[in-house]
Amino acid sequence: MKKLQSDEAQTKTNSLVNEKLKSVDTKDMKVNDLWNTFKSAVRDSMKEACGTKKQGGPTRKLTAWWNEEIKEVIQTKKQLFKKWVKSKSEEDYIQ
Repeated sequence: MKKLQSDEAQTKTNSLVNEKLKSVDTKDMKVNDLWNTFKSAVRDSMKEACGTKKQGGPTRKLTAWWNEEIKEVIQTKKQLFKKWVKSKSEEDYIQ
């Protein structure tokens, strides 16, 4: 969005949108078709004029109570669970 704030990018985007929409015959188009045509023209023109930016991957939500002590306890719990799954013994289950 920052690139679109420049006058040069706005001018280029406007001219690209106008070029793309000039060749479209809108007489027999339905409203949804008109909207999709307009949307595609604007989106494609903005990509061409401003480029694209890759956003960060999926973000992990952090909790206020998570700390190293909790992390260690959870790791221990997982290890003990794996041990119990392998052995299926009551002794391992009670630990």
